[in-house]
Amino acid sequence: MRIILRTNHLTCTQFMREKLGLLTLINRRRYMRLQLVYRIVSDYNCPRQLQGYFVLGSDLHGKVLRDNRELHFPRTKTAMGQFTFMYAAAKEWNDLPNDHRNCSSLKIFITTVILCQKMSCKGIFN
Repeated sequence: MRIILRTNHLTCTQFMREKLGLLTLINRRRYMRLQLVYRIVSDYNCPRQLQGYFVLGSDLHGKVLRDNRELHFPRTKTAMGQFTFMYAAAKEWNDLPNDHRNCSSLKIFITTVILCQKMSCKGIFN
């Protein structure tokens, strides 16, 4: 980043990241996690091993719920279980607004998530 922007070693990395339009490490992880969840839920180029990895809340209860794209949280006995991929990804997916979850294509989903990240949508992205 320093070479691209031609800055010295005293320049703040956060400033350089914002100038280049790069995501922070935490936001990149969230972005990649949400992209993978979209692929799994929508069955779009999903690896065979991950098909059926997440359970929709409406499928679990056998009823039509208000939000049919909301994922079921796996039960965790400890706080450590909340750091697993399945729990964290389901929580971040359910925290997204409905119109983001109901996107018709991966490209539209990626665009809306990036825009949401830039506008700090509902505190999902810091």
